Amino acid sequence: MRFNCLSLAFAILFMLSNCKKESDVLPDETQNGSNTFGCKVNGEIWLPKSSFGKPGIDLSYDPAFNGGTMSLKARNWFYTNKQQTISTASNINIAIGQLSKTGKYSFDSDIGQALGQYYIATLEDQSATEIMNCYYDEVGDKRTGTLTISKLDLQNGFISGTFDFILNKKDSLAGCKPVIKVTEGRFDVKF
Repeated sequence: MRFNCLSLAFAILFMLSNCKKESDVLPDETQNGSNTFGCKVNGEIWLPKSSFGKPGIDLSYDPAFNGGTMSLKARNWFYTNKQQTISTASNINIAIGQLSKTGKYSFDSDIGQALGQYYIATLEDQSATEIMNCYYDEVGDKRTGTLTISKLDLQNGFISGTFDFILNKKDSLAGCKPVIKVTEGRFDVKF
């Protein structure tokens, strides 16, 4: 009996160790306004979330401004230590003008159809002292990639799409990676 209980316990531990947490999985690519966003940043899954209770996704769309303007902001903001005195925030921002229909648009710096940004900062909350700040969209930084708008539903108020972009810093800063690769991006967000 003891052997069977021990075997069962090991089997359960093995199964649990092989299960992925839901937060470790990118959301499905949907087109129904499900308010989802996800991507990989340098190979690691990145999802919007916050330990501060603030929403992690914000989409605005104005069909009358500049031929249709979209601004999508996703945040991942959390405490970095157990004492809850140091917080890290990373943001992915996507913006585009002249958006009135579905299609494929370029993030390339030279063409300038769409803008893709990545920002990460670490802050000591008590004194508001910045520990690290890496902003990937400064003058001279290079950006390449593609934004695909697969659904623009004005009647129900949501936009769906996919994206991939690479950001290269012109001048590397201490603690900042010289290249950020944002891949397998997908969103289906209400405005």
